[in-house]
Amino acid sequence: MGSSSSQEDQLPLIEADEGIQPVFKELKLVLIGFQGAGKNTVGNAILRDKIFTFWTSFRSDHVKETRTVSGTQIHLTRTPGWNGELSRSEKTKMEIVHCVQSLYDTGPHAVLLALKVNSKLPESTISTLERLLTDELWNHTIVLFTNGEKLGGYTIEDNIRCQQLQPLIDKCGQRYFVVHKNDCNQITDTIEELIIRKNSASCFKLSALKEVDANTLLSDWICLVERVKSKIVSLSTIKEKLQLNPETLNDDSVKKLLKSKDDEIKRLNNIVQEKEMEIVRLRLRHSGQDPIAQHTIAELEHQPNVKCKCEEKDAVIEELKKELHLWKTIAIEWRTHKDQYPTVHADIGCRLLNCKILIRSP
Repeated sequence: MGSSSSQEDQLPLIEADEGIQPVFKELKLVLIGFQGAGKNTVGNAILRDKIFTFWTSFRSDHVKETRTVSGTQIHLTRTPGWNGELSRSEKTKMEIVHCVQSLYDTGPHAVLLALKVNSKLPESTISTLERLLTDELWNHTIVLFTNGEKLGGYTIEDNIRCQQLQPLIDKCGQRYFVVHKNDCNQITDTIEELIIRKNSASCFKLSALKEVDANTLLSDWICLVERVKSKIVSLSTIKEKLQLNPETLNDDSVKKLLKSKDDEIKRLNNIVQEKEMEIVRLRLRHSGQDPIAQHTIAELEHQPNVKCKCEEKDAVIEELKKELHLWKTIAIEWRTHKDQYPTVHADIGCRLLNCKILIRSP
Protein backbone atom coordinates (compact mmCIF):
# COMPACT_ATOMS: atom_id res chain seq x y z
CA MET A 1 0.00 0.00 0.00
CA GLY A 2 1.05 3.63 -0.28
CA SER A 3 3.71 5.05 -2.52
CA SER A 4 7.48 4.69 -2.70
CA SER A 5 9.37 5.97 0.30
CA SER A 6 12.16 7.59 -1.71
CA GLN A 7 13.00 11.23 -0.96
CA GLU A 8 11.65 12.41 -4.30
CA ASP A 9 8.26 10.83 -3.69
CA GLN A 10 7.94 12.09 -0.15
CA LEU A 11 8.48 15.80 -0.88
CA PRO A 12 5.28 16.49 -2.86
CA LEU A 13 3.34 14.31 -0.43
CA ILE A 14 4.46 16.41 2.54
CA GLU A 15 3.69 19.66 0.73
CA ALA A 16 0.24 18.45 -0.28
CA ASP A 17 -0.58 17.22 3.22
CA GLU A 18 -0.19 20.73 4.63
CA GLY A 19 -3.51 21.94 3.20
CA ILE A 20 -5.59 18.84 3.88
CA GLN A 21 -8.45 19.16 6.36
CA PRO A 22 -8.10 16.23 8.80
CA VAL A 23 -11.16 14.15 9.67
CA PHE A 24 -9.94 13.73 13.25
CA LYS A 25 -8.21 16.45 15.23
CA GLU A 26 -7.03 13.73 17.59
CA LEU A 27 -6.56 9.97 17.19
CA LYS A 28 -5.93 7.56 20.07
CA LEU A 29 -4.57 4.17 19.10
CA VAL A 30 -3.41 1.05 20.95
CA LEU A 31 -1.05 -1.32 19.13
CA ILE A 32 -0.96 -5.00 20.18
CA GLY A 33 0.55 -8.20 18.77
CA PHE A 34 3.03 -11.06 19.16
CA GLN A 35 6.70 -10.37 19.78
CA GLY A 36 8.26 -9.90 16.35
CA ALA A 37 4.94 -9.05 14.68
CA GLY A 38 6.30 -5.75 13.36
CA LYS A 39 4.80 -3.35 15.92
CA ASN A 40 7.86 -1.07 15.85
CA THR A 41 7.70 -0.72 12.06
CA VAL A 42 3.96 -0.01 12.15
CA GLY A 43 4.29 2.47 15.02
CA ASN A 44 7.08 4.40 13.31
CA ALA A 45 5.12 4.51 10.04
CA ILE A 46 1.99 5.85 11.77
CA LEU A 47 3.89 8.58 13.64
CA ARG A 48 6.26 9.20 10.70
CA ASP A 49 9.21 9.19 13.06
CA LYS A 50 11.74 6.58 14.16
CA ILE A 51 10.64 6.31 17.78
CA PHE A 52 10.37 2.60 18.40
CA THR A 53 13.70 0.80 18.09
CA PHE A 54 15.09 -2.70 18.44
CA TRP A 55 15.47 -2.14 22.18
CA THR A 56 11.78 -1.22 22.54
CA SER A 57 10.95 -4.85 21.81
CA PHE A 58 12.55 -5.94 25.09
CA ARG A 59 10.42 -3.70 27.30
CA SER A 60 7.80 -5.37 29.48
CA ASP A 61 5.70 -2.21 29.80
CA HIS A 62 3.88 -0.04 27.28
CA VAL A 63 5.36 2.94 25.40
CA LYS A 64 3.12 5.90 24.63
CA GLU A 65 4.15 8.53 22.07
CA THR A 66 2.41 11.54 20.51
CA ARG A 67 3.08 13.21 17.17
CA THR A 68 1.11 15.55 14.90
CA VAL A 69 0.70 14.02 11.45
CA SER A 70 -1.10 15.91 8.64
CA GLY A 71 -2.93 18.09 11.15
CA THR A 72 -4.01 15.19 13.38
CA GLN A 73 -2.54 14.73 16.85
CA ILE A 74 -1.91 10.99 17.09
CA HIS A 75 -1.48 9.30 20.46
CA LEU A 76 -0.07 5.83 19.89
CA THR A 77 0.53 3.28 22.64
CA ARG A 78 2.66 0.26 21.85
CA THR A 79 1.96 -2.61 24.24
CA PRO A 80 4.55 -5.33 24.96
CA GLY A 81 4.30 -8.39 22.75
CA TRP A 82 3.76 -11.94 23.88
CA ASN A 83 5.43 -15.24 23.02
CA GLY A 84 3.35 -18.37 22.51
CA GLU A 85 0.10 -18.30 24.48
CA LEU A 86 -1.08 -14.86 25.59
CA SER A 87 -2.95 -16.49 28.48
CA ARG A 88 0.40 -17.36 30.13
CA SER A 89 1.77 -13.81 30.04
CA GLU A 90 0.17 -12.09 33.05
CA LYS A 91 2.22 -8.89 32.76
CA THR A 92 1.36 -8.44 29.09
CA LYS A 93 -2.34 -9.06 29.76
CA MET A 94 -2.34 -6.42 32.49
CA GLU A 95 -0.60 -3.93 30.19
CA ILE A 96 -3.08 -4.50 27.35
CA VAL A 97 -6.09 -4.02 29.64
CA HIS A 98 -4.53 -0.92 31.22
CA CYS A 99 -3.75 0.67 27.83
CA VAL A 100 -7.27 0.07 26.49
CA GLN A 101 -9.24 0.76 29.65
CA SER A 102 -7.36 3.43 31.59
CA LEU A 103 -4.75 5.18 29.47
CA TYR A 104 -7.20 7.37 27.54
CA ASP A 105 -10.15 9.13 29.18
CA THR A 106 -12.58 8.22 26.41
CA GLY A 107 -10.83 5.04 25.32
CA PRO A 108 -8.96 4.48 22.02
CA HIS A 109 -10.47 5.08 18.59
CA ALA A 110 -9.05 1.72 17.50
CA VAL A 111 -7.02 -1.27 18.65
CA LEU A 112 -4.44 -2.18 16.00
CA LEU A 113 -3.63 -5.90 15.91
CA ALA A 114 -0.28 -6.47 14.17
CA LEU A 115 0.02 -9.88 12.57
CA LYS A 116 2.81 -11.11 10.30
CA VAL A 117 1.90 -12.41 6.87
CA ASN A 118 2.03 -16.24 6.87
CA SER A 119 1.35 -16.43 10.62
CA LYS A 120 -1.71 -17.55 12.57
CA LEU A 121 -3.53 -16.18 15.58
CA PRO A 122 -4.51 -19.16 17.75
CA GLU A 123 -8.12 -19.46 18.85
CA SER A 124 -6.88 -19.55 22.44
CA THR A 125 -5.32 -16.07 22.02
CA ILE A 126 -8.54 -14.73 20.50
CA SER A 127 -10.48 -16.15 23.47
CA THR A 128 -8.01 -14.60 25.93
CA LEU A 129 -8.40 -11.16 24.30
CA GLU A 130 -12.19 -11.51 24.50
CA ARG A 131 -12.02 -12.42 28.19
CA LEU A 132 -9.80 -9.42 28.86
CA LEU A 133 -11.61 -6.84 26.72
CA THR A 134 -15.03 -8.45 25.94
CA ASP A 135 -16.18 -9.26 22.42
CA GLU A 136 -16.89 -5.54 21.93
CA LEU A 137 -13.15 -5.35 21.22
CA TRP A 138 -13.66 -6.57 17.66
CA ASN A 139 -15.96 -3.64 16.81
CA HIS A 140 -12.92 -1.39 17.26
CA THR A 141 -10.11 -3.63 15.96
CA ILE A 142 -8.11 -3.21 12.73
CA VAL A 143 -5.83 -6.08 11.65
CA LEU A 144 -2.51 -4.94 10.16
CA PHE A 145 -0.69 -7.62 8.19
CA THR A 146 3.02 -6.81 8.29
CA ASN A 147 5.82 -8.03 5.98
CA GLY A 148 3.46 -7.80 3.01
CA GLU A 149 6.40 -8.23 0.61
CA LYS A 150 6.54 -11.90 1.70
CA LEU A 151 3.20 -12.60 0.05
CA GLY A 152 5.06 -13.15 -3.21
CA GLY A 153 2.55 -13.83 -5.96
CA TYR A 154 -0.29 -14.51 -3.52
CA THR A 155 -2.95 -12.07 -2.32
CA ILE A 156 -3.70 -11.25 1.29
CA GLU A 157 -7.04 -13.02 0.82
CA ASP A 158 -5.12 -16.19 -0.10
CA ASN A 159 -3.10 -15.76 3.10
CA ILE A 160 -6.25 -15.26 5.19
CA ARG A 161 -7.76 -18.48 3.83
CA CYS A 162 -4.52 -20.45 4.20
CA GLN A 163 -3.97 -19.36 7.81
CA GLN A 164 -7.68 -19.83 8.65
CA LEU A 165 -8.06 -16.20 9.70
CA GLN A 166 -11.42 -15.52 8.05
CA PRO A 167 -13.38 -15.85 11.35
CA LEU A 168 -11.09 -13.22 12.91
CA ILE A 169 -11.45 -10.89 9.91
CA ASP A 170 -15.24 -11.29 10.07
CA LYS A 171 -15.21 -10.47 13.78
CA CYS A 172 -13.34 -7.25 12.94
CA GLY A 173 -15.88 -6.20 10.31
CA GLN A 174 -13.45 -6.83 7.41
CA ARG A 175 -11.17 -4.04 8.65
CA TYR A 176 -7.68 -5.11 7.59
CA PHE A 177 -4.86 -4.09 5.27
CA VAL A 178 -1.31 -5.01 4.35
CA VAL A 179 1.81 -3.07 5.32
CA HIS A 180 4.87 -3.49 3.08
CA LYS A 181 8.37 -2.68 4.27
CA ASN A 182 9.55 0.79 3.15
CA ASP A 183 6.09 1.52 1.73
CA CYS A 184 4.09 3.02 4.59
CA ASN A 185 3.36 6.63 3.56
CA GLN A 186 -0.42 6.27 3.53
CA ILE A 187 -0.82 3.99 6.54
CA THR A 188 -2.35 6.77 8.70
CA ASP A 189 -4.92 7.67 6.02
CA THR A 190 -5.90 4.01 5.68
CA ILE A 191 -6.32 3.60 9.45
CA GLU A 192 -8.40 6.78 9.53
CA GLU A 193 -10.69 5.49 6.77
CA LEU A 194 -11.15 2.13 8.51
CA ILE A 195 -12.03 3.91 11.78
CA ILE A 196 -14.64 5.97 9.94
CA ARG A 197 -16.12 2.76 8.51
CA LYS A 198 -16.66 1.28 11.98
CA ASN A 199 -20.26 0.53 12.96
CA SER A 200 -19.71 2.66 16.04
CA ALA A 201 -18.78 6.34 15.91
CA SER A 202 -17.58 6.19 19.52
CA CYS A 203 -14.26 5.18 21.09
CA PHE A 204 -13.75 1.83 22.82
CA LYS A 205 -14.36 2.22 26.55
CA LEU A 206 -14.82 -0.90 28.67
CA SER A 207 -16.55 1.00 31.46
CA ALA A 208 -19.17 2.32 29.03
CA LEU A 209 -20.34 -0.89 27.37
CA LYS A 210 -23.97 0.07 27.11
CA GLU A 211 -26.19 1.03 24.22
CA VAL A 212 -25.43 4.52 23.01
CA ASP A 213 -28.35 6.93 22.96
CA ALA A 214 -29.82 7.12 19.44
CA ASN A 215 -29.70 10.92 19.34
CA THR A 216 -26.05 10.93 20.44
CA LEU A 217 -25.13 8.33 17.82
CA LEU A 218 -27.01 10.27 15.15
CA SER A 219 -25.25 13.49 16.10
CA ASP A 220 -21.84 11.74 16.06
CA TRP A 221 -22.49 10.30 12.59
CA ILE A 222 -23.62 13.67 11.19
CA CYS A 223 -20.51 15.44 12.56
CA LEU A 224 -18.26 12.68 11.20
CA VAL A 225 -19.80 12.89 7.71
CA GLU A 226 -19.35 16.67 7.67
CA ARG A 227 -15.67 16.29 8.58
CA VAL A 228 -15.18 13.72 5.83
CA LYS A 229 -16.84 16.07 3.33
CA SER A 230 -14.48 18.86 4.43
CA LYS A 231 -11.51 16.61 3.79
CA ILE A 232 -12.84 15.75 0.32
CA VAL A 233 -13.10 19.47 -0.48
CA SER A 234 -9.55 20.13 0.72
CA LEU A 235 -8.20 17.14 -1.26
CA SER A 236 -9.98 18.39 -4.39
CA THR A 237 -8.52 21.88 -3.91
CA ILE A 238 -4.98 20.53 -3.59
CA LYS A 239 -5.48 18.33 -6.64
CA GLU A 240 -6.63 21.33 -8.69
CA LYS A 241 -3.60 23.37 -7.60
CA LEU A 242 -1.23 20.60 -8.65
CA GLN A 243 -2.98 20.25 -12.00
CA LEU A 244 -2.69 24.01 -12.66
CA ASN A 245 1.09 23.98 -12.17
CA PRO A 246 2.63 23.18 -15.60
CA GLU A 247 6.12 22.83 -14.10
CA THR A 248 5.18 19.85 -11.93
CA LEU A 249 2.38 18.27 -13.98
CA ASN A 250 4.77 16.08 -15.97
CA ASP A 251 6.70 15.01 -12.88
CA ASP A 252 6.21 11.29 -12.22
CA SER A 253 5.99 11.77 -8.45
CA VAL A 254 3.26 14.41 -8.91
CA LYS A 255 1.34 12.12 -11.26
CA LYS A 256 1.57 9.42 -8.63
CA LEU A 257 0.37 11.84 -5.97
CA LEU A 258 -2.56 12.98 -8.13
CA LYS A 259 -3.67 9.39 -8.65
CA SER A 260 -3.44 8.65 -4.93
CA LYS A 261 -5.57 11.72 -4.15
CA ASP A 262 -8.10 10.70 -6.80
CA ASP A 263 -8.35 7.25 -5.27
CA GLU A 264 -8.68 8.70 -1.77
CA ILE A 265 -11.46 11.06 -2.87
CA LYS A 266 -13.37 8.14 -4.40
CA ARG A 267 -13.02 6.06 -1.24
CA LEU A 268 -14.12 8.95 0.97
CA ASN A 269 -17.12 9.65 -1.27
CA ASN A 270 -18.15 6.00 -0.91
CA ILE A 271 -17.81 6.29 2.87
CA VAL A 272 -19.95 9.43 2.89
CA GLN A 273 -22.68 7.64 0.98
CA GLU A 274 -22.55 4.63 3.33
CA LYS A 275 -22.72 6.82 6.43
CA GLU A 276 -25.52 8.97 5.03
CA MET A 277 -27.52 5.79 4.55
CA GLU A 278 -26.74 4.83 8.16
CA ILE A 279 -27.99 8.25 9.29
CA VAL A 280 -31.18 7.78 7.29
CA ARG A 281 -31.78 4.36 8.81
CA LEU A 282 -31.25 5.73 12.31
CA ARG A 283 -33.74 8.51 11.68
CA LEU A 284 -36.31 6.11 10.30
CA ARG A 285 -35.78 3.62 13.11
CA HIS A 286 -36.13 6.11 15.95
CA SER A 287 -38.37 8.80 14.46
CA GLY A 288 -41.06 6.72 12.81
CA GLN A 289 -42.37 8.77 9.89
CA ASP A 290 -39.51 11.11 9.21
CA PRO A 291 -40.10 13.07 5.99
CA ILE A 292 -36.48 14.30 5.91
CA ALA A 293 -35.17 10.75 6.11
CA GLN A 294 -37.61 9.52 3.45
CA HIS A 295 -36.59 12.38 1.16
CA THR A 296 -32.91 11.56 1.70
CA ILE A 297 -33.53 7.91 0.84
CA ALA A 298 -35.25 8.95 -2.38
CA GLU A 299 -32.26 11.14 -3.28
CA LEU A 300 -29.71 8.43 -2.49
CA GLU A 301 -31.61 5.81 -4.47
CA HIS A 302 -31.31 8.02 -7.57
CA GLN A 303 -27.55 8.32 -7.29
CA PRO A 304 -25.76 6.62 -10.23
CA ASN A 305 -23.97 3.86 -8.33
CA VAL A 306 -27.11 2.96 -6.35
CA LYS A 307 -29.13 2.83 -9.57
CA CYS A 308 -26.44 0.68 -11.13
CA LYS A 309 -26.64 -1.80 -8.24
CA CYS A 310 -30.43 -1.90 -8.55
CA GLU A 311 -30.16 -2.60 -12.27
CA GLU A 312 -27.71 -5.42 -11.58
CA LYS A 313 -30.10 -6.96 -9.05
CA ASP A 314 -32.99 -6.56 -11.54
CA ALA A 315 -30.96 -8.47 -14.11
CA VAL A 316 -30.28 -11.26 -11.60
CA ILE A 317 -33.97 -11.46 -10.75
CA GLU A 318 -34.90 -11.77 -14.44
CA GLU A 319 -32.38 -14.58 -14.89
CA LEU A 320 -33.78 -16.38 -11.86
CA LYS A 321 -37.30 -15.99 -13.20
CA LYS A 322 -36.22 -17.61 -16.45
CA GLU A 323 -34.49 -20.38 -14.53
CA LEU A 324 -37.60 -20.91 -12.39
CA HIS A 325 -39.77 -21.15 -15.51
CA LEU A 326 -37.34 -23.70 -16.99
CA TRP A 327 -37.43 -25.80 -13.84
CA LYS A 328 -41.22 -25.68 -13.81
CA THR A 329 -41.23 -27.04 -17.35
CA ILE A 330 -38.77 -29.77 -16.42
CA ALA A 331 -40.76 -30.59 -13.29
CA ILE A 332 -43.90 -31.18 -15.35
CA GLU A 333 -41.97 -33.74 -17.39
CA TRP A 334 -40.78 -35.36 -14.17
CA ARG A 335 -44.23 -36.14 -12.88
CA THR A 336 -43.06 -39.56 -11.80
CA HIS A 337 -40.58 -37.88 -9.40
CA LYS A 338 -43.03 -35.86 -7.37
CA ASP A 339 -40.55 -35.06 -4.62
CA GLN A 340 -38.16 -33.17 -6.91
CA TYR A 341 -40.35 -30.29 -8.07
CA PRO A 342 -41.10 -28.76 -4.65
CA THR A 343 -37.40 -28.85 -3.72
CA VAL A 344 -36.26 -27.13 -6.92
CA HIS A 345 -39.10 -24.60 -6.76
CA ALA A 346 -38.27 -23.76 -3.13
CA ASP A 347 -34.56 -23.32 -3.92
CA ILE A 348 -35.11 -20.96 -6.87
CA GLY A 349 -37.91 -19.16 -5.03
CA CYS A 350 -35.63 -18.60 -2.04
CA ARG A 351 -32.86 -17.17 -4.23
CA LEU A 352 -35.41 -14.92 -5.94
CA LEU A 353 -36.62 -13.66 -2.58
CA ASN A 354 -33.04 -12.98 -1.46
CA CYS A 355 -32.46 -10.87 -4.56
CA LYS A 356 -35.62 -8.88 -3.88
CA ILE A 357 -34.38 -8.24 -0.37
CA LEU A 358 -30.90 -7.25 -1.62
CA ILE A 359 -32.31 -4.77 -4.12
CA ARG A 360 -33.83 -2.81 -1.27
CA SER A 361 -30.45 -2.52 0.48
CA PRO A 362 -27.64 -0.19 -0.65
